[in-house]
Formats: sequence, C-alpha cells, structure tokens
Amino acid sequence: MSEGGSSQLRPDDVLGDAAEAALGDPQWDGDDEHLIEPTPAIISLEEKFAHLKGLQDHYFHKGLWSWALIGVLVVLVLFQCWLLYKVGIKHWDFTDYEWLLPVLLVQNLAQIVGLATFAVRSLFKRLTPDRA
Repeated sequence: MSEGGSSQLRPDDVLGDAAEAALGDPQWDGDDEHLIEPTPAIISLEEKFAHLKGLQDHYFHKGLWSWALIGVLVVLVLFQCWLLYKVGIKHWDFTDYEWLLPVLLVQNLAQIVGLATFAVRSLFKRLTPDRA
C-alpha cells in the first residue's frame, strides 16, 4: 500500500512499474499546463485504476450494508425474545387471540430467514470483471 500506512489506493500501488513504462517521458505542447493526447497505454492504465478504485469503494459500502443488516437481524431476534418473554411470564395474555402469537412468531422468523438469504446472495457474491 502507500506510505504512512494509508489504506487509499494509489496508481503506483496497483500498476507498479507498468505505469512508469507507459508514461515514459511526457510530451509537452509548449504549454506547461496541458499534455498532448494521452497514449492508449496511459488510458488503459487509468481505466484499470478506476476499476480497482471502484471495487475498493464497492467493498467498503458492502461492509457498511453488512453491519446495517446485522443490526436489523439483531432487532428482529430481540423482538421475538421479548415477545416470548412477556408471554412466558404471563404479563401478556393471548388466550382470546390464539392465532396471534403463532402468526407473529412465524412472520418474524420468516423475515429473519428472508433477510439472511438476501444478505448471503447479494453481499457475499464474488465480483468478476464481467459482473462489476
């Protein structure tokens, strides 16, 4: 990675000596602010770097979404535990509504399983260059 322990990607980190070989000696058009048209090798290296930077950002956001989904799953499980606890200590009585407690528990369990399935399928698939 780059100096100083930074986690930011730099072109030299990714492309190594290929960047120097492709850049060669810059050709100036007399104006010190602008280069003459970049070569295909330079464009190719910039595209590779942009792709790698995009993957880095993608995986960073994937991590954020993973934590958000873990939080939602924790809330759903805690709700189910709290509901069972309240019924178990006879604080809540659902004898008049026999159907309510099983429906709530099944619905909550289905949400947990569905969210876990979604997380596994979307967050943990591999990115290949043709699917990026």
